[in-house]
Amino acid sequence: MDKIILKCEIVTPMFCYGADGKTPELRAPSLKGALRFWWRAIHPNLDLKRLKKEETEIFGGSGDNEAKKSSFFLQIISSQFKKEYVNPLPHKTKTFKKDTIPAKTKFEIIIRGENLLEIMNLIEFVSIVGGIGGRSRRGFGSFKISAIDGESYNFELTNDELVNLIQKINPKFEFKKYTRDYPYLQKIEIGKAHKSYNRLLKKIGISSHENNSDYTGNAIGGRYASPIYVSIYKHEDKFYPIISTLKRTIPDINGAETRKDNFIKDILEGNND
Repeated sequence: MDKIILKCEIVTPMFCYGADGKTPELRAPSLKGALRFWWRAIHPNLDLKRLKKEETEIFGGSGDNEAKKSSFFLQIISSQFKKEYVNPLPHKTKTFKKDTIPAKTKFEIIIRGENLLEIMNLIEFVSIVGGIGGRSRRGFGSFKISAIDGESYNFELTNDELVNLIQKINPKFEFKKYTRDYPYLQKIEIGKAHKSYNRLLKKIGISSHENNSDYTGNAIGGRYASPIYVSIYKHEDKFYPIISTLKRTIPDINGAETRKDNFIKDILEGNND
C-alpha cells in the first residue's frame, strides 16, 4: 500500500487561506499542523524529550544542525467552491465578516510515505475532535470523512469508540493525570444533537463570551489558546458538539473553574433550535 485516499466534506465554514493570507484555500500544511497538535495531545505518557524525538521522526523538524523531513506526505484536492462571507464571531451582530471555504465543500486527502495507517487514524481522530484553520477551537473548520479508499466510512460516535481510535495511534493512552507541561488531552465529552450548525456555532460563541476566562482564551497578560476545544461532528442531518478538555498550561484565575463548567454545560445541552 503506497497511498491512502480519504474523501471528505467540510461540516462548518473553514477559515483557511493560501499564501496571500486572504484567498480561501485548503492547504496541506494547515491540516498537518492540526495533526501534529493532536498527536502531541494524545501522547502524555511520553516525557518531553522523547515526545519531541518521536514527533520529529513523524512530522519532521530541525536538529543536529540539519532539518529532518516528515515521514509522510499529504496532498489535498478540493472541489470547486464559491467562497462564503461568514462572521467569525456569530454571537455578535455588528462585526466583520471573512471569506471562508463553505460547508458541504468536498475534498480528498491523499496520504503517502511511512506510517500510513497511523496517519490515517490520526486524520480520523482530528476529523471528529478537531478542525482546520482559524476559530477551529470554537466549532469552525470541522470536517468529516465519507470514504476511505472507496469504501464508505461511518464512525459510531461514542466515548468508547473514541478511546479505541486514540489507542490505535497510541496503545498506551489513557485518561489520567500526568506531570506534563504541555496541553495533553484530559477528557472528551459528546453533546446532544442540534438541527443547525449555524445555531450551534452561535451558541458556542455566546457561551464563550458569557463565561470568558483563561479556559476560553482570556487570561491575565493577554489572549491564549483555550484549553477547551469545541468541534462539531455531523451525522446524517444532525450536528453534535464535541468538547475536548486539555491540560491548562497558564495560571488559573479566580472563578475560572466555575465559568469553564458553565461553558461546557451550555454547549453539551440538547437541541434548542
